[in-house]
Amino acid sequence: QPHEIPDFYSACFGLGSRDLQPGDIIAAVTNMLPTSARRRQFYLGIEFIRPASTLPKLQIWEEKLEESYPHLRELALPRAVGDVNLLPEGAVAVRIHSVGGWGAITMGKNLAGTVFDLMHLSVKANPKYGSEKKGQPTTFYATFSHEPNRLNCELRHIDVSLSPDPNVFRHSNPLAGLADGGAFVIQSDKTPQAFWDTIPQWARRELRERRIRTYLLDGFAIAGSEASDIELRYRMQGAAFMGAFFAVSPLAEREGLDEKKLFAGIEHQLAKKFAKHGARVVVDNLRVIERGYHELRQLDCAALPVGDPGDIAV
Repeated sequence: QPHEIPDFYSACFGLGSRDLQPGDIIAAVTNMLPTSARRRQFYLGIEFIRPASTLPKLQIWEEKLEESYPHLRELALPRAVGDVNLLPEGAVAVRIHSVGGWGAITMGKNLAGTVFDLMHLSVKANPKYGSEKKGQPTTFYATFSHEPNRLNCELRHIDVSLSPDPNVFRHSNPLAGLADGGAFVIQSDKTPQAFWDTIPQWARRELRERRIRTYLLDGFAIAGSEASDIELRYRMQGAAFMGAFFAVSPLAEREGLDEKKLFAGIEHQLAKKFAKHGARVVVDNLRVIERGYHELRQLDCAALPVGDPGDIAV
């Protein structure tokens, strides 16, 4: 009978390796409700026509697209708005911003392995980078929780943002999705005021207003002075940020690990990972991690001026 025939909808997602976010699933379900447009064919996770593009060349390109495909704008379902956080209760999430070839992906894997071995938590970790990643921005995501994390997409809610990349504000927003009162650690050899003068005014305001704990760490200097092989100084910079993570995140304290137990576990993990390269590599990495843990410099963001938009050196 006609009334028994189900309604069928066709969705396309993953174009250009774009993630499917929870908000996209909500948008797809909402589209099928009787009060919605009920589009039979649609795309998720992409904007063919941006609502308010300020780039002249992009505007021209979008106008040409709409001339050829008049209904193109309507084909993409807008992602559901709102704070859709599906992470397990009590989860700690971290995002790492680095550059291909600097060892951040290896550091992220070591971090995930250490947390799993030491704290017996459920771990989900994944890197994001292209085939031509060396020298280009890379991102690494990880969540640590007692319950499994069912999300399989880029994290939009994080507790710790680590940036071994000192130029991250020039191409990304390392504060996006960072919880109020969360921790942000960035590579810098500058004084607090000199660093503050190099970041955008919007970032200064956000760090202050959202009470984000902000730290500077000169991982390059640490790795350069500790690496037995000069070729490893870039790759070992990431190890310093592993130490920084344990210093600023609540994980170790929450799981009952003091500093001695923590570093004994880290040394065990490093031995499993690097034993084939010799004991010296293990010792070098451990020293770098320990210094990253201890040599953080916290900024007093409330005491630093936000300044005017025109005084930003980006």
